[in-house]
Amino acid sequence: MLFAGDKLLVNPLAQKTKPEHVMKFESDFLTQMLSDDLHESEEDIIEGFTQNEKLESERVAWLERVNKAKHDAKIAGTIHKRIEKELVSTLAHKVSHLKDKGSELPITQSEINLFQILISSNTDTHAIGECIRNIAWMQNELLQVFHRFGYLQDASVEVKDPMLIIHYMGLENIRLWIGYLCNRRWLPLKSFRLHRAVKRTLAYQTSHALAVRRLARLHKIPVDTLYLATVLHNTGASTLLWIASQSAEQCWSRWLRDAEKIKEASLYETILLTKYPIHIISDVWYSHYNEINNYIFKHLTWKPCTTIDLVKELNTGKSFAELSDTAKLIKKGSCYAKFHLLDLWKYPHAHERDKILEYYKFTKAELKAMQEINFRKLPLT
Repeated sequence: MLFAGDKLLVNPLAQKTKPEHVMKFESDFLTQMLSDDLHESEEDIIEGFTQNEKLESERVAWLERVNKAKHDAKIAGTIHKRIEKELVSTLAHKVSHLKDKGSELPITQSEINLFQILISSNTDTHAIGECIRNIAWMQNELLQVFHRFGYLQDASVEVKDPMLIIHYMGLENIRLWIGYLCNRRWLPLKSFRLHRAVKRTLAYQTSHALAVRRLARLHKIPVDTLYLATVLHNTGASTLLWIASQSAEQCWSRWLRDAEKIKEASLYETILLTKYPIHIISDVWYSHYNEINNYIFKHLTWKPCTTIDLVKELNTGKSFAELSDTAKLIKKGSCYAKFHLLDLWKYPHAHERDKILEYYKFTKAELKAMQEINFRKLPLT
């Protein structure tokens, strides 16, 4: 059970296998990835008023504005607390019911069937083509990729058929792009309230997968096996944000509709401008990520294979030392992707870097390989 009523139940086993400095690093990264930019609070704005010298003739009018601002801030604070309480309860209900048969997911069995063909040791290009035809959005997206990223230059005919796309792009590029496109599809990219968190999550998932791909190549392990295992391991994040986005849309629509009915313009505006309390998502993510992943896997039909076994191993919550050598590469890729993005986001972390790299047992060859990655090979946003 993840929640009791509207409260998150902390999983004491979730992070106990990691040293404190590693937990802090991962918590800081999660906060940076999900949080909005900080803005002045209502209290800061009011404090700013009091620091300005006012002429006596303006003093009365100024005090009235300050008192109104304080009153509005108090109302806003009350509304924010009520919204947060309801969102916690709604998210709790939806996440808890992930384990129920028939739960709605952003992932479809058709997409998983395509993945299973892609990770098969005997890849059937005709089966891949048929699967792509049966997933309309995938066919359209691959066609756009084909034209936008220059695969068309070797084609002497107009290309629309999936089999021709596979022929010109090659299986390695097909696997690369399908993994990325599925990651993007499963995230709620159109979510207004979670837009920044979703974009940064996609950047992390993409960077993570590319880092793992490079490590696999270095260690002469099947690249596509590890790459697609990484994509599947990140489905928990996509699903959690998708559920949070659905909850937000439902709740805000109802609140705004109610405010409109009673013709309260200030209340409507306050609700409209209230931000999603992102810590609700990060609390669930940090404590129950593996459980959510396991719930997802139970809803979908899988054929036994090395890639799926690898994802299941990662979902057990084992410490880094307890993982197989192959699973360790996925964790290492995650670590380096976080460093790369924190650099990109200009978040200071240099003082932690050596300790974190030591924990994940990076070799000089691995670090050199990470520095050679072209993280722009796939769009990060």
